[in-house]
Amino acid sequence: MKTLPTLLSCALALAAAAPAVAGDSRYQVSGGLVVNQGNTVDLTGKTTGGYTLELGARFNPPGFGPEIRVYAGYAHMPSATGTDERPTFELSGTRLGADLVFRPWEGVPLSLHTGPSVNVWKGTQRGGDPSLYPADNHLKAGWRLGLGYDVTKDWSATLFYTFTEWRSNPNIDLATTNPSRPAYFSLMATYRF
Repeated sequence: MKTLPTLLSCALALAAAAPAVAGDSRYQVSGGLVVNQGNTVDLTGKTTGGYTLELGARFNPPGFGPEIRVYAGYAHMPSATGTDERPTFELSGTRLGADLVFRPWEGVPLSLHTGPSVNVWKGTQRGGDPSLYPADNHLKAGWRLGLGYDVTKDWSATLFYTFTEWRSNPNIDLATTNPSRPAYFSLMATYRF
């Protein structure tokens, strides 16, 4: 089974169902820059960034309170050149997630975002013995928090902190790579239509 087509199919199905459930629905596309944090810095060999893209839908069920945002996304973090002694990993991954979007201050264009995601990371190893660093391309959990600012009715900017897991097999003793929990900040621009 191909993971990316499955995640995208699920996201499109959720996005298509959103207008049937909500009175105020908006589709959106987002893109942004990534700043690596935590284990991501170690895995990539101290590189600092990458990019991320998302497609999603935001809707507001009557009487629920916060908006709900479902999305499918992709993130890519390039790596430095690895050596035999210290391999590096170029990380890329797809995700499917849902955020609750709170607007706690009426009349203020700020929003708070939080929600879980399901992630599939692919680590492309550079340097070192590949047999020592097995790939772990299974579904992994993640969570993110964000602070958004509505620039206009259609455009917004959001700073997210995303925390996920990638390799979490405690039976493999690999210094600096196990367990690995990629985390990153992303500054994203979103267009709603």
